[in-house]
Amino acid sequence: MRLLKKQSGFTLVELMLVILVSSIVLFSTTAVAMNIVTAERASRETAKSQSDARMLTSWLQQLASDGHVTKVEFKGANATIFGESDTILAHYDAERGVITNGVVEDSTVILDNVSAFVPVVKTTGDGKTLLTVTISVVPKGRSLSSVQTYTMSSFNRVGKIISESTDAAEPVVSKISEIPDEAKLMIPNGSEQEVRKRFLSLLATQYGSDGTIQIDGLDPPIKIRYSDWYSNGTWPANTPWCACFVSWAANIAKQSGLLASEPPIFASCMQGRDLFKDNTEYAGYRWYESKGSYNPVPGDYVFFDLNHESWSAELDHVGVVLYCDSANIYTIEGNSNNQVSIRQYDIDDPDIVGYGVLDWNV
Repeated sequence: MRLLKKQSGFTLVELMLVILVSSIVLFSTTAVAMNIVTAERASRETAKSQSDARMLTSWLQQLASDGHVTKVEFKGANATIFGESDTILAHYDAERGVITNGVVEDSTVILDNVSAFVPVVKTTGDGKTLLTVTISVVPKGRSLSSVQTYTMSSFNRVGKIISESTDAAEPVVSKISEIPDEAKLMIPNGSEQEVRKRFLSLLATQYGSDGTIQIDGLDPPIKIRYSDWYSNGTWPANTPWCACFVSWAANIAKQSGLLASEPPIFASCMQGRDLFKDNTEYAGYRWYESKGSYNPVPGDYVFFDLNHESWSAELDHVGVVLYCDSANIYTIEGNSNNQVSIRQYDIDDPDIVGYGVLDWNV
């Protein structure tokens, strides 16, 4: 049977092919245009975040240099920088992921999509106070790989900047009810105490996560698993992620100025132990066996052998020490009961193999 022909000379089959190809071209052109618009919008958001963050750090640097910064105050993961007469210069609301000019919810937002805000105060031998502020921002609509980090440092030569915590007697992560009140926070005094507390507060923001990175205040929310962050999205969803969780947190801690050198990044607990033992590449990090004389400190990594197979000496779990008392260790761990959980162990639990100590920026 001969195909019918239209006066234009096209067969019906050819006409249908033309329509189909035209539709594909139109769809592709539309998709490309949408991608261009999305990219331009993301680029504008990134440029705006960069501009706002640079203006904020420059402003704080000038205020500190002129002696107008008087106090830095911490409350959990939140931080506030004060000026004269207790005027609030900048307040970081960790839950909302914003920096504002006040502590109340309707305060003016200075910078949004903030994943970390870490002011650190140090006093030199000649009485000068050095204020260092690190800000990490994930531009709206961008992935965590697009995080931007900004740092300023300035001496306050007029008077001293006071650094204090308004909840020193409270648990660093007071929202986690599993931690008993009698658990004692045993962190060295001074600068190391502050940076370790900031690291623990970062971990606390992930409490209850099912393996997905939790960053409040992002619209739309980012749905990236800790194992996705480590593998660039190439691993399946059921990949064990306890080591990816602590590695992700250590990476953010480095970006935020809490660590003095690049942290060990690992997905295998055996690899993590070896990196802490490596005094060549990671000279600032230390490893201690659990059966030695070392007393673990909140902020230390704790490595476990949970299976105790006779044929294998492999470590199979890692977490971070959260609290210690005379008989117990309380930890925060990823992939524990399929979530970020708080666990309690006897100080001499046979499952505990050893501890890794990070190179803190103090």
